[in-house]
Amino acid sequence: MLNAHLRGRKWLLDNDLTIADFAVGSPMAVAQAAQYPIAKYGEITRWYGALASLPAWQKVLAPLPS
Repeated sequence: MLNAHLRGRKWLLDNDLTIADFAVGSPMAVAQAAQYPIAKYGEITRWYGALASLPAWQKVLAPLPS
């Protein structure tokens, strides 16, 4: 459902980065650390890659074990 929702959108709410992206992205960080296979969800992978590339996101996640 999330993969379909992201189709044609840069962020969860169209082209605006909002708190919703951070809220939904937080469990994605855990899924990534647990090596949960998300590669088959292209839109989620693209969206989370954009979120993970933000300096603020990297700063927050840096202290977490990988």
